[in-house]
Amino acid sequence: MTSRLYNAIAATAIVMAAAAAQAGGLQVADRKAALSPVYAFIADVNKDDMKSAASLFTARNDVTDEFAPFHWTGNGFDAWLADYTKMAAAGGFTAGTLHPRKPDVTLTQDRGYVVMPMRITWLQRGKKGSEEGDFVVVLAKEGADWRITSWTWTRR
Repeated sequence: MTSRLYNAIAATAIVMAAAAAQAGGLQVADRKAALSPVYAFIADVNKDDMKSAASLFTARNDVTDEFAPFHWTGNGFDAWLADYTKMAAAGGFTAGTLHPRKPDVTLTQDRGYVVMPMRITWLQRGKKGSEEGDFVVVLAKEGADWRITSWTWTRR
């Protein structure tokens, strides 16, 4: 290998390592802030405080879930909540609780993608039920705050 080629490869490796270190720094520095609305959403849902949960979204947001019509857009969370409330009442679902596990997080400076394994528990007409799945959340940074732009529930 010529010294010129070796120097070019070494320079490329240094630039790539520096870029990876910078990206990693962003991951470490912003991870807690980016996950804040996700954990706040879970806490609000577990307290049945849907008004606070709704405040964590961008103005335009989407929700995808496992019951019809399966996808809500625009003000997706509010539309999903209205349909969820009807579905839960008709099916006798109460006491829904989200049990998050360690998430996988990918961040850029103003966008985030979170895959959080989760267990959901509930009562259906007094009988215990549960489901395992992934809570997938897309985040956007608005000013200094991270907000939820969409979420999807995918059962396993």
